[in-house]
Amino acid sequence: MKFDGQQTFFRSSSWTERFLRCLAAMIITLLCVVVAQSFFSAGSEGPQFLVYTFGLLVLAVGAQFLVFWARIEQGFRISGMTAWFLPWLGLLLLNALALSETPWRARFALSMNLLPLMAFFAAIHVSRSKRARWRLIALIAILTLCSGLFAFLNSKEAAEEAAGGGSVGQAVRSIFSEFENPAGIGAILLLTFFPMALLAVCPSFKPWQRYFGGYMAALFLAGIAFTRHFGVYLGLLAGGALAAQLLIRRRSARWICTAVLVAAAFPAFFHSSANVGCLRSVPVSDEVLREFSAEERRAGTEFLLPRAALGMFRENPVFGVGTGRFGDAFEKYRTPQWQTNPETPGSLYLHVLAEEGAVGALLFCGPLLLLFVAGVRACAAFPWHSDSERAARRRKMGILDLGGLPEERIALAAVLSGLLGVAVLFAVDYPRHAAGVTVVCGIFGGIAGFLASLGKRKTVALEGPRRHLLLPLSFAVPAVLLFCFLPVFSAEADFRRGQEALSAFFADADTGLPAEMPPDFSKLERAGTLLQAALRKCPDHGDAWCAWSEKFAFDCQRDPENSAKYAGGVRFAADRALACSEAVPRFFQMRAVAEMTAGDFAAARADAERADAMRPFNAPALLLSAEILRAFPQGVEDASAKLERVAALLPRSRYVEKMRAVLSLDALEKEESEKGAEDAPAGGFAVPEF
Repeated sequence: MKFDGQQTFFRSSSWTERFLRCLAAMIITLLCVVVAQSFFSAGSEGPQFLVYTFGLLVLAVGAQFLVFWARIEQGFRISGMTAWFLPWLGLLLLNALALSETPWRARFALSMNLLPLMAFFAAIHVSRSKRARWRLIALIAILTLCSGLFAFLNSKEAAEEAAGGGSVGQAVRSIFSEFENPAGIGAILLLTFFPMALLAVCPSFKPWQRYFGGYMAALFLAGIAFTRHFGVYLGLLAGGALAAQLLIRRRSARWICTAVLVAAAFPAFFHSSANVGCLRSVPVSDEVLREFSAEERRAGTEFLLPRAALGMFRENPVFGVGTGRFGDAFEKYRTPQWQTNPETPGSLYLHVLAEEGAVGALLFCGPLLLLFVAGVRACAAFPWHSDSERAARRRKMGILDLGGLPEERIALAAVLSGLLGVAVLFAVDYPRHAAGVTVVCGIFGGIAGFLASLGKRKTVALEGPRRHLLLPLSFAVPAVLLFCFLPVFSAEADFRRGQEALSAFFADADTGLPAEMPPDFSKLERAGTLLQAALRKCPDHGDAWCAWSEKFAFDCQRDPENSAKYAGGVRFAADRALACSEAVPRFFQMRAVAEMTAGDFAAARADAERADAMRPFNAPALLLSAEILRAFPQGVEDASAKLERVAALLPRSRYVEKMRAVLSLDALEKEESEKGAEDAPAGGFAVPEF
């Protein structure tokens, strides 16, 4: 790599170099703060969420202007391959806006999906040295594992393991089970395993660096093994086969290595969990397990998600059923055996195909496919032997030395193998709405930038004063956007922690009792504090307002004597949630609860019916509607009809049986009161129906 142009460039614009170094120091400092917050917060979900969505994201951005620094030769270069990703960015922007039912969800979806790619494309061509990318990838992997380890050490599973129960394998597996979705940590492990494994065989690195790469590769391979995820194993096999095809010179050895990988994969597949993602077939509900036999469950649940996604695609093959409408459209394909409410079919590509149709699939998968094909062709164009100084000296001495594999070929094969592994994993399962998606999207952007920098024939050099303005601007824009979205991330973290504290007070659909008996009311106060913090940071957070209304409803149950004081809070928070959006059924349910508390039964019934019409197969919503209808004058018949629908969704539910018995008593009391009113003597009075 020539550095004359690079030195001339920085001599004429030293302030640019200082700006980049200050930005790098700021990113590293921010990352240290976020990781420290994760360590000192007892492994709670909020700081860990911040680590994944923000800390690792900005670290990856910092890694990119180390990865591409050496690419600056005669100015700032922009690759023509970047234009391939513009449709992808546009699709993500449309998803962020169309999927969102509240303004807060729009901003959060935009920051989760679009912001990582914007940051990477802004920092696409800056690098310090070739080896820096390996060190930064290793640092990302180490911090990822440290975050999982911190969460493990502060969890209940860690206390059980410390007490002497379980094996070492269970302890390691519980580290990775702390993450929100196994597909998220599996994608990160796949993307980091291949660079570390190829770092161990790269001859241009020092021995201690190669030993470190081998150690990290073994650690990541152990993590992949303990995930027990069918899609992760399949991605590892696909990535390993591609690496063998790109890095082994002899054709016979390539196919032998591929055959060995396939043979070794069979025992792993047999010990993996195939009940994941789009392959999920066993219902979660225990009532269904007792109600249906194994043959009936398989007939009603096996491959139901892929069949439903393909059915939605056949309904509208061009544009799909609409962004974010898979959950509603799934009700058409639901069977009595399937009792969960899936938001996605499990497969990323089936999800895009069902909701966006052929147009969305082409816009989403087209750039990735073109990028992958271009990367494979570029890797095949590299020579098999590097013309190193050692090889040149040996040739002068008359010794035939062709040298080892070029470092560029090894690096390109590493990122392509990781990209293929994650692409195969996402065909089986993908972590939608999980924090790992941001990291994976960011690494996708980094891989795209690395491959785009290889297309030197399609680059445009920006000469003159424009380069002095464009380079700092390209880093200032993503940095400002990241800091603008930081309150959104922080508000989401507080909301999730508050929602987790409230979950102990919700009644179980089977027993009708709270999760914790007796309830710990200190958690209710903690939930209120966290939800207040979330609403201060993001006032249009509709879900937080709804949870705040639920908190006031639990206060009414905790302190019945002062329920009038809390009833106003229930109504105010529910109205604020509906002011954010009228497309969320739970918001109408909470307003119905508030109106029922205030005695306005007609309005409560209208809101409950509207929520049921939006989600006709949501069993918890129907149970709440039955409770509301039971309080209405002459609402016993309507409540009984609701319970019949719930019984079809939750067979053998003890809570449903209890409510049926209560409604039978209510009907009997109503008949006796009506009979007493008919037999009442003249001058007497009848008992009111309500």
